[in-house]
Amino acid sequence: MFFGYCMLMSSISNAQRESSEDLEKPVVAYSINAPEEFSDALNELKIIPAPDNDIEKYQNQIKNKETDLLMVFPDGFKMAEPGAADLSNIDIYYNSQKNNSMELYSKTTFVFTTMQPRIFTFNESDNNYDLFDSDAMFRKLLGGIIPLMVFMAVYLVCMNLAR
Repeated sequence: MFFGYCMLMSSISNAQRESSEDLEKPVVAYSINAPEEFSDALNELKIIPAPDNDIEKYQNQIKNKETDLLMVFPDGFKMAEPGAADLSNIDIYYNSQKNNSMELYSKTTFVFTTMQPRIFTFNESDNNYDLFDSDAMFRKLLGGIIPLMVFMAVYLVCMNLAR
């Protein structure tokens, strides 16, 4: 029974340590083709211009949790008049499994939607912008459930032996 309790407590402390390590890391975010009029907002969010325009490289970094966010402005980005039919789309890639990434994504969408409503769009295409690893999410879920199941199995065996 003590063994199960120890496993349960160690899994809880590991989950807490992962989330606290996530919050202590500095934010790493890049923008590509960002117009000059957005520089103040991007600086406030700590989103810096990418050294190169290799979108796939930054998407892989987001998948591997090395980078938090990538904003990709189209080459011919233009802010339209409110109510115009052809709005430029800003692609924002993030990883929902990483706390910093989700927090920065929320802040970014909030800042840009309040700046000037409906003169550009966010993530309007059919691309998958959340670059999480579904296998890692499943492993994390199992890692949280298995210690509890072991604890319950040990408890049930002990109760059956006590009869």
